[in-house]
Amino acid sequence: MMLRSINFKILLLLTLLRPSSFAFSDGTLFLGDVVLEELKDETRSSEKLLEGCQGAVAACDIAVAKLLSGYHIARIKLQGGVVMTSPFAENGLVEPATNVHLETLGIETPAVSMEVGTFDVTYFPSKGGVRLNLTIGNVQAAFFCTNPKGKAVVPGFSRIQHYCQPDAIAGVGASLGTLQWDPNTGQFAGRWAAFNGILNVYGNGHGFEYLSRHLNLVYGIDVDTVWSGSNDLHNAGEPQTHLRLVLGANAIFRSENYRWESDFQITARPALAGAEGAFGDITVDAQVNAMHHLFIHSGTIGTVGATGSLSYCQNPIVCIGPFASSTSKLGLYTGLTYRMSFDLLQL
Repeated sequence: MMLRSINFKILLLLTLLRPSSFAFSDGTLFLGDVVLEELKDETRSSEKLLEGCQGAVAACDIAVAKLLSGYHIARIKLQGGVVMTSPFAENGLVEPATNVHLETLGIETPAVSMEVGTFDVTYFPSKGGVRLNLTIGNVQAAFFCTNPKGKAVVPGFSRIQHYCQPDAIAGVGASLGTLQWDPNTGQFAGRWAAFNGILNVYGNGHGFEYLSRHLNLVYGIDVDTVWSGSNDLHNAGEPQTHLRLVLGANAIFRSENYRWESDFQITARPALAGAEGAFGDITVDAQVNAMHHLFIHSGTIGTVGATGSLSYCQNPIVCIGPFASSTSKLGLYTGLTYRMSFDLLQL
């Protein structure tokens, strides 16, 4: 009986949220029966668009946008390429690497972007070992809402009861429990929590345009601890904890039909407190993707593309990331990506 009650509550929540995020899918925003923002010359229901979508015809455009802006379950991403450590040094290393990324549940809308339960398994054939990464939860952006009367509404689920003006600039972000374990070296790392402020440069939070392009500036703090493994001969086994300032940016740019996408993110984390003192340590992570989205059917979309990433750590043993090096300050990765996304409300 209790399980049935819990399932009912989850279903009710998703039903309430659905019009909130999919108000953008048909190309029109409504307040009651009044059209507030017309986005396409002709609007049709999402279901009809999905039923009529074949190949690359124009009817698929909004259907693809719908799948890119929704509730995803079990999103799987496969990556394969090469990792280069110390590429400009004589002892630089080039080795193959493959990665499997699973996102248990994700929400991507112009109001909120978040993931719950993400797992990474990265395999390095030359080392004969794997690296494991887990993030419990990550809210990339949740924008403040201003209703038509100019009243500010808290970010997150504000669209359930309020129409939000499609011009949000400010938002918040947070993450909880980013963990990494490298069995080969014995390194264990935890980025325990992060709290961020978000500034949307284009001022299009809550608007349909956010799906086509956005540029967010990020600022905040996080705290991490690293237990070094066998590669750190000087401080083996001694944990290092840092309180860090977070400064970064992320952006997405999509073509008119939403098939082509380029995105990037960059984050610098100078230490505010730790063994080295204020600004005595810094890490930098950057990633860029070029992708093409393939409409498969009403609940599934595939993505193929290329990925490049960079990690720089002043002290290599504190590096956190699937392809980051624990022995070299600078690490580069380049490879191919394939991803499958499943729409929770269309399956």
